[in-house]
Amino acid sequence: MVLRHVSQVLTIAFLLLLLPWGAVADEAIYFVDRDGDGYGVGDIFVNGPDADDRDPQVNKAQSALKKYGSLRVLLADKGYSPDRLLFVAPDGNDESATINAVESPFATWEKVKTRLQPGDAVIFRAGTYHQQIELKNVFGAVHKPILLLSYPGESVVFDNCGAGSNAACFSLKGAQSIIIDGFIFDNETNGGDGNAIYLNGTNRYDWNYVYDVTIRNVLARHLKSGFRGMVNVHKVLIENCVVHDTLSHGVYLGTSDDNQANSDLRIQDSLFYRTAKKYDGRFCIQHNGRVNGLFIERNICHSNLTGGGISLVNGVCNALIKNNLIFNNAKQGIVLFGYKSKSGSGGDFVNNEIINNTIWVGRYDVSGNEKPLYHAGILLNDTTGRMRMLYTNIRNNVVVTQAGSAVAFQQPEALDVSIMKNNIVYGAGFGSVVTVGPERFSLSEVEKINSLMAANRYVDPEFNHASVHEYHHPELFNFELRPGSPAIGFCPRLVEFAVTEDLTGQSRSAERLDAGCFEVH
Repeated sequence: MVLRHVSQVLTIAFLLLLLPWGAVADEAIYFVDRDGDGYGVGDIFVNGPDADDRDPQVNKAQSALKKYGSLRVLLADKGYSPDRLLFVAPDGNDESATINAVESPFATWEKVKTRLQPGDAVIFRAGTYHQQIELKNVFGAVHKPILLLSYPGESVVFDNCGAGSNAACFSLKGAQSIIIDGFIFDNETNGGDGNAIYLNGTNRYDWNYVYDVTIRNVLARHLKSGFRGMVNVHKVLIENCVVHDTLSHGVYLGTSDDNQANSDLRIQDSLFYRTAKKYDGRFCIQHNGRVNGLFIERNICHSNLTGGGISLVNGVCNALIKNNLIFNNAKQGIVLFGYKSKSGSGGDFVNNEIINNTIWVGRYDVSGNEKPLYHAGILLNDTTGRMRMLYTNIRNNVVVTQAGSAVAFQQPEALDVSIMKNNIVYGAGFGSVVTVGPERFSLSEVEKINSLMAANRYVDPEFNHASVHEYHHPELFNFELRPGSPAIGFCPRLVEFAVTEDLTGQSRSAERLDAGCFEVH
């Protein structure tokens, strides 16, 4: 995947599927490699962390220092300009450690924590750490964040994330203006429980709310969830991460329905696979509880063992789900679902947009069971009878299912106020592609029921390769559109929808867009 963000050009290894010389396409859905040099985020088919993810000639710490001359210049190239550097190493010494001296590192987080101030960078040297990091009421500043970094090009592993839903390697309780970059989190020796990073902003205890946290270039594996954030969590960015082999959700964010809504949460340019190994029905990404402003863009979710792709639960407003690839999972692609709400708590679903995603629901789950067979690609369902699902905009997607509906509205009132336009749908019982309650309709039938549904088409999108029989081999799938695909140029460009690039970062057409997450050039 190549991501053009602002003026930066980033590359993720999924692009290898798109290149004519993609001889290593089977590697592409397991790691993030922005410059294609074989170094990046992941642990399958990757040589290790990349010290410079924009230069394929530079990957290890030594070559990066040779290029930039100093660590501070290298950090500045990454956008970091810390005031002070505090180094930590497995063989460090808390008594002799010196700030700004790479040759005199600390040994423990506990010693470092007492010296932290806004603008500091805590840089961990290579090795495996069994200590847990707690940032309780630790405050950086918007223009002077506190940085927790792995030394560029070095492998820094935290292998003690504890046990239980709230346990974590990095626990941020009321922390603000924090950046976490470049770590590996692994808890297999502890039964795969706990989380890599846990954010908690509850006001029930002696800490503040969570605000302004960035998590990037992180590998999280063998955990209950990769990233967990609960109650009063605001302005959080998760990007360029790989999460795999979790017992539950890959990312689980939420709040209780009697608390303030979370806000401004963004998950982008990340890869999730083999999630929900133990707990049935968990998703690659879920937000449970009220949130205002949730952005899920340019992610890949595949091979979820018991669950589906993206789940928005119990009150989500102003969410944007765009340019994601969701395939080979055990349940639905995208779900808006209500199962718990206090009357008058404001737990409605309003102004949520599902735009330019590619969703493929197969016949078999990763274990070979026919579990996903009758699941919908997109599901809207309020089981409480108290939540309203208003103005859901389903546009420009490619949705392929085997027998389940492409889109399912469990309550007719949700259908009446939803928009569904310019989608390519296929499979789904040979034409009966929209469910309204227990009834199934063709596109032409449902478009007569609701005038806000129009210009959709039932047709094979002609992916390069997707087979229900290759559930054990997700690396064989290729969802780029073949030349001549009916999804090419299918969608009019609308000014109000900022769909300027596809999953890989390629610019969209200036006139008409391709349906789904890939744009053909």
